Amino acid sequence: ATSSRAQGANILPLVEVDSKNPKKLEGPYVVLLRHGRTPHNNMQLFTGWEDPPLADEGIEDAKNAGRLLKLHGVEFDVVYTSWLTRAIQTAYYCLLELDAVWLPMVKSWRLNERMYGALTG
Repeated sequence: ATSSRAQGANILPLVEVDSKNPKKLEGPYVVLLRHGRTPHNNMQLFTGWEDPPLADEGIEDAKNAGRLLKLHGVEFDVVYTSWLTRAIQTAYYCLLELDAVWLPMVKSWRLNERMYGALTG
């Protein structure tokens, strides 16, 4: 059995917020965001360092994350991501919803997912 989260459950705010008058979240803070779903995720395969792009559902996951962050008044100064396409795409679609695609995006292989070797795919 899979959880509703694995099947793309709707993202709901943790607290009540006024969507017409969002307040800026006071910082500093760190936000960790997992990449959106890929075809590998949908087939329940280990992805590791293989580099599939986001599936259509994964693009929506990323956009929903951006909308939720915007609703809570989250603003960023910089974005850190791995070199993997799915992570870069997730960051981009999230930032698109935040009207913040202009932010610097620092990419590092050190943030890549674990290498699974023969278990990949």
